Amino acid sequence: MNPFFGKTHLFCACLKFGDRFFDVNLYDDGSSNWYDNLGENEVLKVDPHFDQRTEFAPRPQDLALQALLVREYTVVAQLPAYEFNFILKKLMPGYRRRKVYRSTEELCIRAILVEFFWKEINPQFSPPIPEGTAEDYHLLGRNLKK
Repeated sequence: MNPFFGKTHLFCACLKFGDRFFDVNLYDDGSSNWYDNLGENEVLKVDPHFDQRTEFAPRPQDLALQALLVREYTVVAQLPAYEFNFILKKLMPGYRRRKVYRSTEELCIRAILVEFFWKEINPQFSPPIPEGTAEDYHLLGRNLKK
């Protein structure tokens, strides 16, 4: 069963750390999922049409593999209450109102997620991704790495 079923989706982003891309989703209860495209990239090396097939004409075995990739390559984590409340109350109203790509609110949300990645998500990998390799680590003109 999908652990995110019934939750309201607030924000999504694709963030790059080192040579890995993460599809990040944030939900209304402060939970987030971080899908690492590493597994899908390995499948694409063997089957270059896998992603097109699963989107347009999936076979049962493709859907099963896709579900396995999501299970194996997704980290689920709860944002700390302070950061989540700041996003929800201070940033989301402006983000929703503007609907402008790379608005100040979006950049702030991304900055919070990048810091959260280094503190909570990256330590779960073995080996961890080297710090300072985030594509968004100079958002807002400051180095977000601690």
